[in-house]
This record gives sequence, C-alpha cells and structure tokens, in this order.
Amino acid sequence: MNVWLMKTFKDWAARFMKGDPEPFVAIDEPGVDVGYGDLSDAKQSKLFRDLEKSSDSKRRWGLIKTFFDRFYIDVKKGDVLVLGTGQTTKFFVYAIVKIKSDAYYVNAPDSTHSRHRRDVEILWMDEPFQVDEWGWARRLEILDTKDRLKEFIKVYTELKNSN
Repeated sequence: MNVWLMKTFKDWAARFMKGDPEPFVAIDEPGVDVGYGDLSDAKQSKLFRDLEKSSDSKRRWGLIKTFFDRFYIDVKKGDVLVLGTGQTTKFFVYAIVKIKSDAYYVNAPDSTHSRHRRDVEILWMDEPFQVDEWGWARRLEILDTKDRLKEFIKVYTELKNSN
C-alpha cells in the first residue's frame, strides 16, 4: 500500500467527494480527450508530444504526462490518497480516501468534467486543515520516504484520536 497526496481545486474536491454516483478522485487536462489507460505507451507519449507541439502556452507537458502515468499506472487499488487543496505552497487536507477501482475514463465534453477517475472510499472528511510539511506537493505525489510517511501517520492518528 502506498500513500499519495493529490492537490486539486476546492470546488473539484467537493464534487469528487459528493460523488457521481459515488465518491471519486480524478485528474484531467484539456487535450487528453481519450481513455489514457487504453493507449499503448507509444500512443501515450505521442499524445503528449502532439499537445506540446500544438500548444502556444508554456505548459510543462512532460510533467503533466508524469501525473497521468502515476494516476493510471502507479496508483493501485487499496492505496490511500490524501486529497488536498491550496495554492502552490500550501496543502489543506480535504479528505483521506482509499482507492477502490482502477483508473477509468468518463466520456464527457471537456476537462471540467474530471474525466479520468478512480472510485474511492472516504476514510475521513471534515473541515479542511493545513499541513505545512506538504506544501511542496503538486498534482499527484507519493509519500515515499520514512519521514514523509511518518508525517502521514501523525496526521491520520491525530484525526482518528479526535473523533
């Protein structure tokens, strides 16, 4: 089991936990308009190369591809994910969830529908609170060192003991 941090917009986090029809977590990006997990490695790479070539912005497409790869390949059923919100250097814990499904694509008109999803079980959700130590987190990060896992254990233990 791995522990992940996912940062998203506050309104997206609320929509994720409200569920459709059950709670989920998701990532999305304009231009990733297909089931990413159904593509071969070569087609996934080509998709992001094409997006980079056609984009007039300074988007970091290689990093965005990394987040999609993590979401579709590295995150597994049974993993724990801390859903957070906040500006670039802040992380507010919105919910702690357990991953229940493989990643899947919802055919919807555009990226505002959070089309790339995983179903989740809510382990904790209450008033969001800031964890200073996680301000470094971007869209989807693994807690992969002993110190970072200890931070999660401390936060989760305090939440469980406060109930």
